Amino acid sequence: MQTEDLQQIKKIIDDSLEQKLEQKLEQKLEQKLGKFKDEIVTTTKQQFDENTQELKAIHAELKKRPTREEFSSWRDKQIEPIKNDVDKLKFLHKDEWKSLPDSGTVSRILVEQGMKS
Repeated sequence: MQTEDLQQIKKIIDDSLEQKLEQKLEQKLEQKLGKFKDEIVTTTKQQFDENTQELKAIHAELKKRPTREEFSSWRDKQIEPIKNDVDKLKFLHKDEWKSLPDSGTVSRILVEQGMKS
């Protein structure tokens, strides 16, 4: 036999062995993955269900919160009486009101006297 023939035979045997090895590895991998497939699917489904339940709970809590319009309406109802009271105070003390220092000075003095934090 010639060297070329021996090399061809060696190549054929190597290729055949490599192919068989790949097939065996593939079979083993499929067997191992098959065992874990059900476990992975079950775990994933449980986590998905838990997350879905959490999202539903969050959604329900968000529905309980006031809308922007409801909050604005409430705020307006709270602020309007205060505005009216300030107007009344200005009217009652119109002379003193005109002689008050600027708001920064008033705030600083109230803080110094402990009437404002």
